[in-house]
Amino acid sequence: MSSQTRIVILKMRTIIYTGIFIFLVLVLGVLLYLMFGRPAQEAGSSDAASPASSSVSNAAAVAGSPGTALYCPGCYSAVLKLGGSSVNVNVTVNSDQIESVRLSEIPDGISDSYPLLEPAMEDLSEKIITTQSTEYLTYDEKMQYTQTALTEAVNTALKKAAVSGQ
Repeated sequence: MSSQTRIVILKMRTIIYTGIFIFLVLVLGVLLYLMFGRPAQEAGSSDAASPASSSVSNAAAVAGSPGTALYCPGCYSAVLKLGGSSVNVNVTVNSDQIESVRLSEIPDGISDSYPLLEPAMEDLSEKIITTQSTEYLTYDEKMQYTQTALTEAVNTALKKAAVSGQ
């Protein structure tokens, strides 16, 4: 058995470049996780949106009951924060159904920065009014994050509109 000793020579410069490259890849991975790994927490706490979703779906299920008021009639709003700006989402309800869901006046800077905001709201508004619920909505793939944030704002406004005891 003759075994030959192998000698590997590495230049210190190569080792340093490899270490820097590995460090940068790790930093990039952490940044990507922080930016895209938790979308529900960025738009708002998902735990806070859950009670509103369940009360809205319960309201839709009870909508057929005569004499039962689900909402206090009126126009309710919730704030949707987009970067450093904010937009109001207005929900108009009567005593037993959602009548309209719309955005308040959008500043020019926001409509330029978020071009999908208005089309996403139009699509979402039609679906919410048709189903009378914000639960089990299907989102367009191109606008799913925008529509998710808008749905959470609508849930907040509907929670304000709900008759106490529901």
